[in-house]
Amino acid sequence: MRISGIGRKEEIPLQQREVPSQTSPFRTVFGSEVLRGEFVKFLKTIFYQLDDAKVLKEMDRILADPKKTDKEVYEELVQNIDHMRKRFPMRK
Repeated sequence: MRISGIGRKEEIPLQQREVPSQTSPFRTVFGSEVLRGEFVKFLKTIFYQLDDAKVLKEMDRILADPKKTDKEVYEELVQNIDHMRKRFPMRK
């Protein structure tokens, strides 16, 4: 929020909010319930083959180690992506 004009408060759109440069984008998204919810919507819309509950659980597990870099988080996520896919019934 910022003060504008004669002391009026304006809500700053999410896209314009500054995120400290030392904050990991992964930790920013998965550390916020609102952004986690937006990520789940994204998964359901774009990557419908992934199970959002499994993805969130895996991200929580990966991010539990605060020493991991974004590169390490990404590499571990990619390495385990197949375990996060939805199971589709087999057709006969």
